[in-house]
Parts: sequence; structure tokens; C-alpha cells
Amino acid sequence: MNVVDQLKRHYLNVTALDYASINWSWQKCRREFLKKVGKVCVCCGSKKKIQVHHILPRHIRPDLAVDQTNLIALCRDCHFHIGHLNSYFIYNAAVAVCCWFVRENSVSKRNVA
Repeated sequence: MNVVDQLKRHYLNVTALDYASINWSWQKCRREFLKKVGKVCVCCGSKKKIQVHHILPRHIRPDLAVDQTNLIALCRDCHFHIGHLNSYFIYNAAVAVCCWFVRENSVSKRNVA
């Protein structure tokens, strides 16, 4: 890996104090993703405090950091509980399947039927 590639990789992983990326390409990717999918949590359907979650984390797959196929929209609670299994030191590789399961088996759906 040459020096330029190393700098690019380092720049992709730079984080601000709140751990949000300060990379302009990530901010652009995030905005475009939320515009495309809407600001709705795919897990619980909430429209409050929507965050963009990397399915495969940036530290594992930095090449997918701005790939929209590696992103999922989650509310703040689902991001922590489903996306990170209650610890930001862990990631959930099956986050999409877990969200589908929660959505299909939600209490609100059972009350409608």
C-alpha cells in the first residue's frame, strides 16, 4: 500500500469527538442514503433520531465506508441495541436479518391483526 492510499485510509477513519466521521465524502454519502431510503428506522419504523449504520464496520472494511449497499438506517435505540448488541465495542454482522425479524414480529403488528 503506497503512502497516498495509507493517507486516504487514515482519513476515512478519522472521527470527531462524537465519533461521527468528519470526512466530506461520508457526509455526502450519508445525506444521499437518507434521501434515498427516507428517514425511517428499518427495524422499528421510528422517524426520530435516525442514524446511518455500517453493516460491516469501517475498521473491518474501510473500502465499504461510503458504499450505500453497506448502510442501513436505524433510530438511535435500534442502532445501539440491534446494530451493536448493547455495546459500541461490538458489531452485529446479521443486523439486516435481526431488523427483519423485529419488524415482522413486532407487538404493534400483532395488535393490528
